[in-house]
Amino acid sequence: MASSENASSNIPHRFWLLAIFRSLGAGNALVVAGPGAFAHYLDGVPQVALLTDYLRRHDWLLPAHAPHDVKRYRLSAKGFAFWQEGERWWRGLSFLERCRVRLLG
Repeated sequence: MASSENASSNIPHRFWLLAIFRSLGAGNALVVAGPGAFAHYLDGVPQVALLTDYLRRHDWLLPAHAPHDVKRYRLSAKGFAFWQEGERWWRGLSFLERCRVRLLG
């Protein structure tokens, strides 16, 4: 997931970040339970807690309606565009490059 504004080496956990985008793109909501809680939920992506702040800092998430202390997020237009760029990047990698990214981030 390379970008003109971010070198691919500056993007943390590129494989899991792409998995998060895929899950959000499939319509799953990112749920954060409680203020300051480390309880983050996204279907099929347990690593989401590590990357939620990174996603918010880049405006790739939009808040969705949620009750009280629970926060829900979905992809923003900027996040959707970055996800599509990441998918093109992933398709351009060889098998060995994909293995390296998956193992090393």
